Amino acid sequence: MESHVGYFFIIVAPTIQLLLYLIGKGLLWMILLGGSGLFVLVRYIEHTNSRKETLNIIQNGKTLYFSLSDDLLFSIKIREGEEYTERVKEIIQKEIVSIRDIVYRIDFVNFKNDLLHQELNDLIKE
Repeated sequence: MESHVGYFFIIVAPTIQLLLYLIGKGLLWMILLGGSGLFVLVRYIEHTNSRKETLNIIQNGKTLYFSLSDDLLFSIKIREGEEYTERVKEIIQKEIVSIRDIVYRIDFVNFKNDLLHQELNDLIKE
């Protein structure tokens, strides 16, 4: 029984005294508001550091545009008779290290190729 009383005086009593002192000086509310603000700031930074976006590949005639959200990264022209699937695979494989860090999904706009779409999305998830 003595050990329970010892823990009370070692842990609980000083904590209660500190809280009463802070309430008396009006600092408790400032500490709570500051701590809450700091917590929200840290959570926001954690969330934005791990945020990934969608890579959109847009076809307009013989040109493919690669854009990340609303920012155009680059574009390529498809030559007459050239198959765009091999060219797109080659570009994505060349840039796969940086793409994995910032992209969680690849989408096609203005054209459809389910096989290539699935293959590229599987490639960035590996």
